[in-house]
Amino acid sequence: MVSLDVYNENLCLWRCLAVHRGAHTDRCTKVAQRLAQSFYKLEAIPPNFRKTSPDELDKVEAHLNEGSPVSSWLGIRVYEPERLVGGEVVWHLRINPNPKLKNVLTIGVYEGHTFLIKDIAKLTKTYACIHCG
Repeated sequence: MVSLDVYNENLCLWRCLAVHRGAHTDRCTKVAQRLAQSFYKLEAIPPNFRKTSPDELDKVEAHLNEGSPVSSWLGIRVYEPERLVGGEVVWHLRINPNPKLKNVLTIGVYEGHTFLIKDIAKLTKTYACIHCG
């Protein structure tokens, strides 16, 4: 797991995308800002920039895939943690991209913040689909 939201500018999703595209975790701010500016059609990131909602991920994918060959399209997989009564944490698969896509970014969402998950099996013992368990 890589937490990329240590700043107060709400670019956590865009930082995950920047790192997925090859930016270094400690030097991904400019790439993240360019990605967000492109998506929202902004000249600059305003000080009160809002978080990108998980409900917008399909639009983010479409924007990033625009003009790219299908073989390189990006898909975003989203897990969200839930703490059970006994203290165990189960990670629920909320969004799963088309299984034909090879370029998949896996992120976690907790309290509106996004973080990069490199390997869900190393992060947790229990992860499950919300539809079939």
